[in-house]
Amino acid sequence: MSDRSMYKDPDEVTAAVIHALFDEAPNPNYLVVPNQPEAQWTISKIIEEMAELNADQPYSYTDDELIQMLKDATAAQRK
Repeated sequence: MSDRSMYKDPDEVTAAVIHALFDEAPNPNYLVVPNQPEAQWTISKIIEEMAELNADQPYSYTDDELIQMLKDATAAQRK
């Protein structure tokens, strides 16, 4: 058997699922990762996909526009 210590405890995953299923205002997404480097890797991959989607398109956004979109989205999540 491989070392499973890097993975989240099943109880933490279960708690996220229960929250998603039964909370009056569930989150649209849940990030259940074992540590900060894994969280950073996951978010970085999503940002890479967004950059690829934006590249060389008829309606591409500038870096400043993308940063503002991220700031707006982050602010909306805090409300």
